[in-house]
Amino acid sequence: MSQSKFLIVEDDVLISEYLKTIVKGLNHFVCCIASNYESAIKSIDEHLPNFALVDIRMQGKDVGIEIAKYLNKNKIPYVYITSFSDKTTLQEAILQQPFAYIVKPFSREEVEKTINFLIEKSLADYLIITQTHKQEKVRFADIKWIKSDNVYIEIHLKSRMILLREQLSKIQEELPEHDFIRVHRSYIVNKLHIDKIDNNTIFIGSEKIPISKNYKEDVNQMLSY
Repeated sequence: MSQSKFLIVEDDVLISEYLKTIVKGLNHFVCCIASNYESAIKSIDEHLPNFALVDIRMQGKDVGIEIAKYLNKNKIPYVYITSFSDKTTLQEAILQQPFAYIVKPFSREEVEKTINFLIEKSLADYLIITQTHKQEKVRFADIKWIKSDNVYIEIHLKSRMILLREQLSKIQEELPEHDFIRVHRSYIVNKLHIDKIDNNTIFIGSEKIPISKNYKEDVNQMLSY
């Protein structure tokens, strides 16, 4: 599992440091610890964490729910941390659709299990693209085809293209085999986006993608299912 960047939002210093130790013990990175709404929002904007652990109630207020709304807006998965059992608060918290809850007091094993669940569940349908100063999640379903161009690859999505310095074979290892197929030494296509196959050409919209001899049998096997 690759290293992920975590934001911890907790106003109890002992708890936040304990959580940091657990996250680091799982070989992940804590980019920031925030203890209030303002510092949490600033951390999200500046550090763009992959995941967050968020206390619902801090300094006597349910600010964790407002922070969760901002995390949702930025498509950052998170887990609630809580010892608060007020029914109205919990109902409002549930509406923000967290991935899970960590209930105080908690054990190290509980936190580790929840963090692993959070990462596995949230990344199951995504390709993680890492570039120099940022990391981006791209839904597999949004990828139409991928083209190799010398030392770069072009990842063609429904609405845009991402240029990445990477080997096509390396990216192929990250793609689900049941949805993607290599059709040429320079092309991988998403089967779900294929409009037509005519002789040695695959059509995805107006794009014509060649099928090479080396991959022709794989394409034929795909068509037989």
